[in-house]
Amino acid sequence: MTVRVALIGCGLVGGSVGLALAAAEGYEVVAAFDPAPDRAMQAVAAGAARRAAASAAAAAEEAEMIVVAVPVSSIAPAVEAALPGVAPGAVITDVGSVKGPVVRRAVPLVPPGVHFVGGHPMAGSEQHGFEAATAGLFVNACWAITPTAESDPEAVAAVHRLASATGAAPLTLDPDVHDAVVAVVSHLPQVASSSLMNVASRHAAEAPPVLRMAAGGFRDMTRIAAGDPHVWEDILHENASAVRAMLDDYSDALAEFRDSLDDRERLRVLLARAQAGRHALPVSAEMQGRHAVVVVVTDAPGVFADVTTAVGEAGVNIVDVELRHSPEGGGGLLTLDVVGAGAAETARAVLAAKGYPVHTEELAE
Repeated sequence: MTVRVALIGCGLVGGSVGLALAAAEGYEVVAAFDPAPDRAMQAVAAGAARRAAASAAAAAEEAEMIVVAVPVSSIAPAVEAALPGVAPGAVITDVGSVKGPVVRRAVPLVPPGVHFVGGHPMAGSEQHGFEAATAGLFVNACWAITPTAESDPEAVAAVHRLASATGAAPLTLDPDVHDAVVAVVSHLPQVASSSLMNVASRHAAEAPPVLRMAAGGFRDMTRIAAGDPHVWEDILHENASAVRAMLDDYSDALAEFRDSLDDRERLRVLLARAQAGRHALPVSAEMQGRHAVVVVVTDAPGVFADVTTAVGEAGVNIVDVELRHSPEGGGGLLTLDVVGAGAAETARAVLAAKGYPVHTEELAE
């Protein structure tokens, strides 16, 4: 069965979602809308959507899933604008890089029977616009999915499947935990890169050779400073509290280096610590040991025992388990933590054969 998807926003990330789903089995992007009509037409011409819509609501009319890919502060208004065309049972998700405020604004907007589940693919570029979009943007990238305790399990599973269809690796996080994490690994690097570029530009005004002498290290460090200022203004403002906390930590780290410049031993310790941390970054999903097997379950006697027994009998050791009930009743998400990608795949295959909707995801160390 083909899942019909509507795309609202056809820039770098939204356009890449459209291209990725066009190449994926089981998905069709039936319509695309962008406030800049030329972008939606570009998406259609490139095969990322079947037709361009005149409004967000018109784009949503045929869709079972709606992907909102607009600046963070515009996500809730875009969801509201789409709702007149959204059918009961539809799932709305987004790709914004801030989740707490987005989820808190968007969830109350949707009527009963329509589901909003936040999402954020950890992939991008300093380029922007549909012309920078690519079908492979999300391959092997982490795609954060941020349900709440009230999220419908089937809707969450649908977003997981969509993320996986693009080649990404889904990872479930609480919305506010997500925002604290991206403040470290995404938003702080943007501020650091932009700050370094501003410092260099000021010095270049006094000593013109500064930028001419910029070699690979400087260019690597400042690459993301070329990102769209309007997009990053929005992101940093929306996640101000978490970013401010990380900037305090970063300022302390810079001060530690400054205060160590006359002490070679302290410098060596700081540099070695950073080197060890860099070497510890995971290179691939296979390097992460712990995985989650997430099962959509009904609220029926014996289901928990059926799932855990089937996995145990397949020789897979469950190291942790969590059951999140849907507030509407009828079931929820059962998450089994296992060790190793092979064990996770074995558990998935066993449960899928028994008819359970199930997916796996890598857990952060």
